[in-house]
Amino acid sequence: MFLFLGAAVVAVFAFCSIVVWVSVPLRERQARERLALLQALAQNPGENALRVLEFLREEDARRAANRARQDRRGWVAGGLIMMAVVPALAECCSRSVIAATGRSGSFRS
Repeated sequence: MFLFLGAAVVAVFAFCSIVVWVSVPLRERQARERLALLQALAQNPGENALRVLEFLREEDARRAANRARQDRRGWVAGGLIMMAVVPALAECCSRSVIAATGRSGSFRS
């Protein structure tokens, strides 16, 4: 059983490292392409350049809003998990205290 759990943990971390390894060049390429676009816009100003800059600003605003929404979802999920785990741990701890001391009820003598 422990061998299976160990293999599962190794597999999960190997998968995570591959995901990071694959996603980093993608982000680098996107940043390089964005920089090249901004340099081209700086060299050729005009009405189209203003439209492209406005589009880039809107895209940045959308990304920031999505990031904030994902952060809120993470906090909500963490809070819900804590609301489920804390009462279960409290119940487990109280049962172990009752089993160890032989007393039930409050902790008063």
